[in-house]
Amino acid sequence: WISYISCFKANKLDLFASPLQWILFSSALSRMAIFEKYFSEIDILIDSDVTLLYPKNNATIYIKKIYQRHRKSFIVVESIGEWNDISGYEEYMNETVIWRRRNDMKGTQLNACIVITNNNSMNHLTDKR
Repeated sequence: WISYISCFKANKLDLFASPLQWILFSSALSRMAIFEKYFSEIDILIDSDVTLLYPKNNATIYIKKIYQRHRKSFIVVESIGEWNDISGYEEYMNETVIWRRRNDMKGTQLNACIVITNNNSMNHLTDKR
């Protein structure tokens, strides 16, 4: 693993944010609780693309993606698939596009703003095409 200090520095520089992608491999990682604790203080937010690879056994490697719905929240784990010597890559998910998979925010409030350049726009905020 990258050391915790390196991950903390990368977090401060927003290196876990889109469009950057991370692939992290560990030959010693065997339990979810280890990486949940390890990454819980790092902002791997919903637009992040962080892939974890770790062994299931000597012939198979789990492939998972992790993210948080908001800062300092628990880690959400997506089981993407696995790879083994015999059959190669086996995908678990039908949807490979991140933003299509991560659409259940579990009640997380999103803040947005709007810039109005035409005063008449206020009269049409609820218009539908």
